[in-house]
Amino acid sequence: MEQKIPLSLLQVLVHWYSLSTAVVKWQSPVCSYVFQLYSGVRQGDVLSPVLFGVYVNSLIDALISS
Repeated sequence: MEQKIPLSLLQVLVHWYSLSTAVVKWQSPVCSYVFQLYSGVRQGDVLSPVLFGVYVNSLIDALISS
């Protein structure tokens, strides 16, 4: 990542995303067990488009320079 992101903000994001869990819900009263999420961005999260943009921009820059 070549963007100038403060280390403290990056550490907060890593910690926040490392705690991500999910539950699958089907047929109203039925839910799965809680499980840990290990990759991806949160669907519907305000930061998701921004984080995706940072990732894609870095990827495009790497492809252009190769």
